[in-house]
Amino acid sequence: MRTLFKNFSFVFFANLISMIESAVVALIVPKFIDQAGFGYWQLYIFYMFYVSVLQFGWLEGIYLNYAGKYYDEIDKRALRSQFQGIIYFQLLMAIIVFFIGLLISNENYSFVIQLIAFGIFINNVRLFFYYILQDTNQMGKFAFISTIGNIFNILVIVGLILMNVSNYRLLAIGDMVGRLASLLYAMSTCRELLWGRCESINKIFGKARIYIRSGMMLLVSNFSANLILGIARIGIQIEFGIVMFGEVSLAINISNILMNFIFAMSQVIFPVLKRSQLKQTDLYRNLSNIVSFAMIAGLLLYYPIIFVFKLWLPSYVGSISALAILFPICVYQGYFEMITNTFMKTMRMEKKLLFINAISVIICLIVTLVGVAFHSVNSILFGVIIVFAIRSILSEVFMKTKIGSIYYGNIVNEAIVITIFIMINMIFGWLLSMLLVSALVTLDIFINFKIIRRSIQFLRF
Repeated sequence: MRTLFKNFSFVFFANLISMIESAVVALIVPKFIDQAGFGYWQLYIFYMFYVSVLQFGWLEGIYLNYAGKYYDEIDKRALRSQFQGIIYFQLLMAIIVFFIGLLISNENYSFVIQLIAFGIFINNVRLFFYYILQDTNQMGKFAFISTIGNIFNILVIVGLILMNVSNYRLLAIGDMVGRLASLLYAMSTCRELLWGRCESINKIFGKARIYIRSGMMLLVSNFSANLILGIARIGIQIEFGIVMFGEVSLAINISNILMNFIFAMSQVIFPVLKRSQLKQTDLYRNLSNIVSFAMIAGLLLYYPIIFVFKLWLPSYVGSISALAILFPICVYQGYFEMITNTFMKTMRMEKKLLFINAISVIICLIVTLVGVAFHSVNSILFGVIIVFAIRSILSEVFMKTKIGSIYYGNIVNEAIVITIFIMINMIFGWLLSMLLVSALVTLDIFINFKIIRRSIQFLRF
């Protein structure tokens, strides 16, 4: 387990920078640009979440195939060949999207789509190196690549604010340049995969078909959380306009500060599990206990965030009310990413993941349509938290069935705590809510203290 904790430290540092960047985007940017500009800035970020879809699971298939291997033992000629294929394919996708952007009459939407075209190529080529470094457990290099883009983006935002420039387009361009800088560094760390002999075109695309078939299910799984939120956000944008879209996006951004950190931690766990000699059932049970209670304790972060938020951005009232509903997503998404999703990938249960995520997306689509029909933002947001709960519960049931366990205590415990959390925050003010939820979390950890201690002792061993 020493390797696990060492890699956690690398990723923790990178995600500390990422959290600072997210905090700057969530709290600093809306203070200095108007709400419409912030809405378009959020629209750019929103679309950038989904550009990886345009590689159709090709990279996820490579990720699954090479997971747990050491860098020196991987077939570099085969990977180099796949890299060449990915470059040409992503260039084609980028050109198509760029010309679509030229056809859009709305000047702001057209700009966003054209910039996204550049993001398709830069982001997806960079993702190739991300996955290879994760697979081979080179988390130090992986963390540094992530950090470069984040630091550059922070400097751009701070620089524009100091120059009193409040143009969302410059913010978006700065973000794209940061992504390009991290891509160039990633290429320099994996030079062996750039130059040299490649396989034939037939062999490259023959393997690509295999990778896409296996990776598509993981791609859907990876994007399902964003797709669930994405469907809701699209519904809000269409029905309520770009300003309300920006307010809800701001609430989601704040939740994403924690969720992105959690997702990065899950990326550390996956290659370690592939190499682990410990029994999967014991690992699953003990890790799930620790993560479940850690996520519940994380609910307390809501109160300092809201305190700062109200003082700093009092005009974003819609964001404050949305966050009370959306923040518990961190519990369900955190547990899903770090535990059930990670173990299901390790056990190659991609079809089960695809089923779970497809059901979740369909339910979210229905809930969003109902919320739009009744012109109710809160209906959409409550629907989203219910969908995340269903997704987490279904994945847990599949995993328990696979490993032969019948204990569902974590599911019930999370549901009870989250329901009480939302009710308290909807009824009471900030101070009383904080005291009541603090007492609730303390009581929950006290009742389950023996379980938590036993699980920690197992991982130390």
